[in-house]
Order: sequence, then C-alpha cells, then structure tokens
Amino acid sequence: MKYTFLSSLFFWLSIFYSTAQSKEPCGARASGMGNAMVTVSDEWSPFHNIAGIAAQKRYAVGLWYKDDYAIRAYRETAFNMTGALWKGGLACSFYRFGNEVYNTNRISLGYAHKISLVSLGIQAHYVQVAMENLGVRRNLVLDFGGIAELVPNKLFFGANLINLNQAKLNNELLPVIMKAGLSYRPGKKVMLNTEVEKDILYKPIVKAGLEYAIIEKFRIRTGINTNPFVNFFGVGFQNHTFQLDYALTKHLQLGYSHRISILVFFNKLK
Repeated sequence: MKYTFLSSLFFWLSIFYSTAQSKEPCGARASGMGNAMVTVSDEWSPFHNIAGIAAQKRYAVGLWYKDDYAIRAYRETAFNMTGALWKGGLACSFYRFGNEVYNTNRISLGYAHKISLVSLGIQAHYVQVAMENLGVRRNLVLDFGGIAELVPNKLFFGANLINLNQAKLNNELLPVIMKAGLSYRPGKKVMLNTEVEKDILYKPIVKAGLEYAIIEKFRIRTGINTNPFVNFFGVGFQNHTFQLDYALTKHLQLGYSHRISILVFFNKLK
C-alpha cells in the first residue's frame, strides 16, 4: 500500500515536471537566448510558437539533445521536420523525455499561414506519459500562436497559448501556459528578445535573450530567466547546408546542463 501511494505520487509529480520541461523550446538556439523565442520564426518554431513556420521557404530536418546535470532520467531528445505547404508552413515533430522507468513522448503536427504582416498557426500534440508498474496515460493537446510585425523587419510581437483545450491526464489538468513577448532587430546582426511566460498555476517567468552575429555565419547568444534566476549562453554556425547550435547553463547545486541541435536544409533559402 505504501509503495503504491509513493509510486503514484512520484508518477504525477513527474508528469508535471516533464510537461513543464517539455515546454522549454527545443533547439539550442532557443536555449542560448534564455528561451525567449515566442517572436522568432525559424525551423524550431514548432517548439516555441507554431506561427513561426508560416513563411517557410525551405525544407529542413532537425535533431535536438538536452542533457541536464548528467542525470539520465532528465535527458530529452527531439526530431523535427518543416517545409512549405499550402501557401504556409507545415511541421511534424517528435519529442521524448525520460528513460525506460518513466517517460513522456509527444508526436506533433502543426500548420501556420501568413497574411500580410501577421502569422497565425495551430498545432496538435498526441501526448503519452508512462511509468513502470503504473501504466500509460494519453491525450490530445492543442496550441495556438501568432506573430505580428509591428514595424516591418524591426519590431515583432508574438504570443502563444499552450493547452488551449485544457487537456487532462487521469483528471489532472496538464499545464496551461500563456506566453507573449517583443523582439527588436535594429539590423541583420542583432536580435534582442523579451517575453513573459505564465502558467495559470504559478508565478510568471520573465525571459530575455540576445543574439549577435560576429560574422555572417557565426553567432553568439546569451539570455536570462527569472523565477528562478538562470543564465544561458550559446553559439551557432550556419551555412546554406546545415545549422549547428550549442547552449550551456549552470545550476548552483546540480551543475551544468548542455543542449545541442543540428538542422539540415534540403534546398536553398529563396
């Protein structure tokens, strides 16, 4: 009886930990900028705001790996495919958190379309949470996002609502998260982002991120989060064939956390 209670408690605590973790945008570019990415349009947009794939002009496949504090149970991986379709952008992705004892898996499909200076997108996630001896839970989660150019090519506003259908697992509400932010881009070399993320059950998190292109193909990044306060650092290299990004952060007690991602492009950017 005691074992069952403790196992069940751990199971549901793990669900909330992993679903919160899974909402951290995949892609080391995002991690390097403190995950302040709700305004950004790139091939990893399915993980930070589906509206960002609306203007896709090339096909890409991406892989992402996250190692938190060298603890196997906290490792995350993701696979992502994006491309232009139906006068918009289509994305298909897979995400996994955990190990054979406890894991969360998510398969996602999203579409976005751009009208004038506004991009809108919607995404569906088939979520499966499993723990050894305690079974499997599944449900469908929906996200909706938008990005608007307030000043063309200079100032952007983005917003994203995660779990808009308020999906549950075993009668427990999965995280409902709202994000909104601004991005200022004075030129092609600099991007300064800020956003606020609010889970309906917790205090808001303020995020800020900076990306600077030292040379055309090489970029450095940094970012911060509040609640708790965390620093992020990252670098990236990109040419017409692939993009490689790395990010690093450190927890005062647990140590270093690493993220790495790669994108491969199958046609040139038009």
